[in-house]
Amino acid sequence: MGNISPEEVSELSSQVEALDRRAPLLFSIYSPGGPLSAFIQAASEISRYTSTLSFTLINAGEPGDVETQLPPFTLSNANWATIIGVLESFLATRGLSLKFVGGDNPNPAEARSVVCVLRRLEPSADAKRAGRAELESFQIGHNIFKDQTVEVIVDAIRSAWELDPTNDPAALRIKFHPATKLLLVSGPAPAAHIARQVVNGLQQKPAPIL
Repeated sequence: MGNISPEEVSELSSQVEALDRRAPLLFSIYSPGGPLSAFIQAASEISRYTSTLSFTLINAGEPGDVETQLPPFTLSNANWATIIGVLESFLATRGLSLKFVGGDNPNPAEARSVVCVLRRLEPSADAKRAGRAELESFQIGHNIFKDQTVEVIVDAIRSAWELDPTNDPAALRIKFHPATKLLLVSGPAPAAHIARQVVNGLQQKPAPIL
């Protein structure tokens, strides 16, 4: 073989370093569960002993968000992309978003050090609509059985709404307007739907023609 010039040696060294940087860094992790802050602390401890591995989290939400509880999990031969993905899944169910924003490599699967941002998830349009109060009005005159008082109808609607223990009783508001004989129902969309079902069930059926 011929002699290799210093320039060629430098170029080969640069190529080897580049290949080494692109090689995926795989490691195993066991988390016994607990607050997110404990995971961050454990990741910080790792970075103290190795300069090739670090995890930085910036909390853009409430201070208490970093105390969100994580379930136990174990990962073998994982990279930062996998770990961030697992944390994203856990936190999304708790109304939080974890997003990779940078590091020593734009690809978290190849990165040694990563930086993530934690923030609150914005409610979806469907969730906003579900939480918005809706108003329904019912004419409870001759179309309701005459022996059903307003109090009985209101109690029936409230009982139907409270059959589901996850429904907030205070979210349902009912008021009767005597002058117009209107029963006004305000609450989440499911509450208005339940009220409609109850009132429809009380509607007087016409007598059959013999």
